[in-house]
Amino acid sequence: MQFFAHEDVEAPVDFVFAEVSNFPALERAALRRGVDVQRTDNMSQTDIGMTWAASYELRRTKMSMALELTRFEPPNALVIEGDSATLGGLITLDVLALSRMRTRISLKVDVHASTLPARLFLQSFKLARVHPGVTFKRKAASFAAGIEERYKSKA
Repeated sequence: MQFFAHEDVEAPVDFVFAEVSNFPALERAALRRGVDVQRTDNMSQTDIGMTWAASYELRRTKMSMALELTRFEPPNALVIEGDSATLGGLITLDVLALSRMRTRISLKVDVHASTLPARLFLQSFKLARVHPGVTFKRKAASFAAGIEERYKSKA
């Protein structure tokens, strides 16, 4: 199952990439949404090899996932791979400067199942009343709007 979102932000590319790769802030945002996130590496700066352990509740089932930053190319791209006993995934985030003050964020999430129950679980999302892709795009737009607001408040 794949989800795509493209959002344009009125901010320079360096600022946008700094915001999308601000992992301490992203960890705090995940905690506010009920995801327990713990860094599992000892790296002092952001680079390939950063790892996290995340646990969350999904449909009254406790899930856990290991995440790793596998590609980090400032100010253009980053990729995070996730793996668990039942699901795996890939988060690809590309940042493209459209002009000096306008930046496009492209976010792609690819989730795949490694067990039959997980396949059925993903299939239930495809049959949902409100397609998860719509919710994903709405959340991506909100995230991009937050970046734009932070830039305007600093300028």
